[in-house]
Amino acid sequence: MTIELQPGDSLYIPLGWVHGAVAGDEGSTHITYQLVPVSLVDAVLDQLAAALEELLGDDVAAVDGGVPLEPAVAEDLAVAIAGRLKTSVRRGA
Repeated sequence: MTIELQPGDSLYIPLGWVHGAVAGDEGSTHITYQLVPVSLVDAVLDQLAAALEELLGDDVAAVDGGVPLEPAVAEDLAVAIAGRLKTSVRRGA
């Protein structure tokens, strides 16, 4: 199949499809995008990490070391995580 694109046109070629391109006399520019699906688990872990960093800042290292969180900090963290998850679900992340 041969397709000639005009300025402003775009063409979707699925990942893995063999193809070749030839530029016209004026040259050509192309951009390649790859969409990588994100699993729900990855989205939750990203939001958890962001909430931990935002709420605890430098104290994140202390949590990794096994130091228990103060009850108020743990409650703030739970509220922040729940809020981020609700936002992510609404956006479809």
